[in-house]
Amino acid sequence: MSIGPVQSDPPGLNPGDPRSSPLAGVAPLSLFLRTVTCVFPRFIHKCRVIHRSGRSGLSSAAPQSDGGSTAGRTGPSVPIDGVKGRHVTDERPLVLINDETLLDEVLRLAAAVGCEVERVPDTVAAESRWAGAPLVIVDEDVLTAAESPPRRDGVVLVCKSALPAGSWRVAFEAGVSKVVVLPDSENVLISAFADIAEGPRGGDGRVLAVLGGCGGAGASVFAAATGLAVCRDGADALLLDCDPLGGGADLVLGMERAEGLRWSGLRDTSGRLSMTDLAAALPARSHGGGSLSVLSCDRPGGGPTGPAGPTTEAVTAVLAAARRAGSTVICDVARHLGAGAAAAVANADLVIVVLPAEVRACAATAGVIRLLGRHTGRARIVVRGPGPDGLGGPAIARTLGVQLAAEFRSERALPRAIERGLFTGGPRSSLATAASEVLEALASACAEPVRS
Repeated sequence: MSIGPVQSDPPGLNPGDPRSSPLAGVAPLSLFLRTVTCVFPRFIHKCRVIHRSGRSGLSSAAPQSDGGSTAGRTGPSVPIDGVKGRHVTDERPLVLINDETLLDEVLRLAAAVGCEVERVPDTVAAESRWAGAPLVIVDEDVLTAAESPPRRDGVVLVCKSALPAGSWRVAFEAGVSKVVVLPDSENVLISAFADIAEGPRGGDGRVLAVLGGCGGAGASVFAAATGLAVCRDGADALLLDCDPLGGGADLVLGMERAEGLRWSGLRDTSGRLSMTDLAAALPARSHGGGSLSVLSCDRPGGGPTGPAGPTTEAVTAVLAAARRAGSTVICDVARHLGAGAAAAVANADLVIVVLPAEVRACAATAGVIRLLGRHTGRARIVVRGPGPDGLGGPAIARTLGVQLAAEFRSERALPRAIERGLFTGGPRSSLATAASEVLEALASACAEPVRS
C-alpha cells in the first residue's frame, strides 16, 4: 500500500513487512472498537469515568512519580481524557460497586444527565475521596465487606431488589441515606446526579403567575413587561406561555419567528429537566443586563382542535428546573385554568390578576378570583386605568376582597409598538413601574415562611 513519498524509514520499521507499517492494524482496530461499542455499552461511559486504582493489585495507567505510587491520591484537580489543560474538580460522585450489572446501570444514569463520576475498585482506593465526595454510590457487597468504609452522610445504596431485613442495620451503620432499587427507582438516582451536574444553586427560584380578570385586560403584555423588568435589574428571566388560545407570548415580544423550542416539544416531558439545556433550546431576547427566554405555545392551525397547551407534567418539570437554577419565571396563564395553567398557578409564589378599571371587568374578575381560590391563596390584582368613570384601584380591591399590587395607565403608543415587534416594556412608563412593584411583592411573598 502506498501512503505517499517517504524520506526514510523510521528505526524499527521493515518496509517489506506489512505488519510494521504505521497503518498496520487500523482496519482491524476500527472493527474492534465498533464491536466493543455495540457489545459493551459501558465502554462509552468510561470516557467520562475517572478510574482510580488502589492497593488491590490494579495498576494505574498514570506514570509514577519519584515520590512513589500515585494510586489513591487526589489533588485540587485531576487531568482527564488525556487532553492538555482539561481538568475536573473533586466535586464528583464516588462509585464503589462490584456488581457489573448495577455498575452499568449507575454509569448509564450518570451519563444521561452529564454527571462525571469517579469509580474506585475497593474501599482502600476510596479512602482519600470517601469523606469529601458529594455523593457516594455503593452496593451490598461493599457494605458487607470485611473492611467496610466508615460512616458518612450522603451514601446511596443501589440494589437489584428490596433490601433484606438483615441488611438494614448494616446500611444504617454505614450512613446510607437512600436505598435505590434499579431500575425501578432510577429517577431518585437521576435527580441526585443532576443536582451535582448542574452545580451549586444560584438561589431559590421565584414563580409569578399572571392572568386576566376578563378578556382584553392586558395580562400577556403585563407578563412580558414583568419579564423585561427582571432583565433590567441584571438578571435572567423565563416567560412561560400557558394560554394556548392567547395568540402567543412570543408575538408580544416580536419573537414569533425566532427559532427554538415550543411547548409541543415538551408534550411528553415529565420528571427532571436541566435548566441549562432548556435555556439553550429556547428563543431568548437580551434586554438590559439580562436575557428573557420565552417558552410559547405553537401557532394555531396545527389540528382541528387548535393549538395544544402545555401539560401539567411539562409545566411542573419546567418550574422545578427553574427553581433549582434560581431563575425568575413569569407564567402567562389562561383565566379558564386548563391543566398546564392550573399547575402554574398552584406552583406560583404570587398570582396577579390584571383588569381594567371598569365595573363589568370587576364583575368578571370576581369569578376568576373565586376560581383561583381552589388552587392558591396568594392572588392580588393589578388595575389598568384610567377608568371611564374614575373607578380606582383601591376601591376595586376592596370590592373584590383582595390586595392591590399595583396600578398603571394605558399608553396610546403601546399597541403600535407591539404590532411592530418593538415592545420594550417602557422603562420609564407606568407599566414598567407597576411591573417593578409586582416583583417587589413577589420577593416579599417568597420571603414568607409558610405558603398558603
